[in-house]
Amino acid sequence: MAPDQYVVDASVAAKWFLNDETAVQEATDYLVRFLGDEILLHAPILLRYEFGNILTRAQREDGRPIDHERSLEALEIFQDYPITYHDLGKQALLETLTLANQLRCSFQDSSYFWLARSLNCRLLTADTKFVQNIPPGILREHIQALGQ
Repeated sequence: MAPDQYVVDASVAAKWFLNDETAVQEATDYLVRFLGDEILLHAPILLRYEFGNILTRAQREDGRPIDHERSLEALEIFQDYPITYHDLGKQALLETLTLANQLRCSFQDSSYFWLARSLNCRLLTADTKFVQNIPPGILREHIQALGQ
C-alpha cells in the first residue's frame, strides 16, 4: 500500500523548529511519520525560501527561542529532509495566480494549495487565516489543518 501524501507548507515546517508555536506536537507527529517513511511530503520549491524567511524573522522577534546559530542549524537540518520539491512551470504558475485571485489569498499560499490539488492529496497547513478564508465551494478535502 502506497503511503499517504501531503503538500507541506511553511507554517507546518516552522513548528518543527520553533517550539513556541501552537500545534507543535501535531506537526511533530507528521514529521516523525514522514521521517519513518509512513507518509510522503511534497512542496513547491518556494518552501525552501519561505522557511529561511521564517527563521530570519524569528531571530528578530523578542522572546523567540532561536538565535542565529540555532537558526543556521535548523536550516541545515531542514534542507536535508527528503521533501519532494516541485518547480511549478508556466501553466502551473498561471493557474496558481487564478487560484490566488479566486481564494483571495497570497500567491505563495495558492501555490501550496494548487500543488495539493494537482497531486490529488491534502495540503498540510497550520495557517488558520488561510483555511478560514477559503470561500464555500472550494475543495476543502484538499486541506489538512493542524490545530483545528
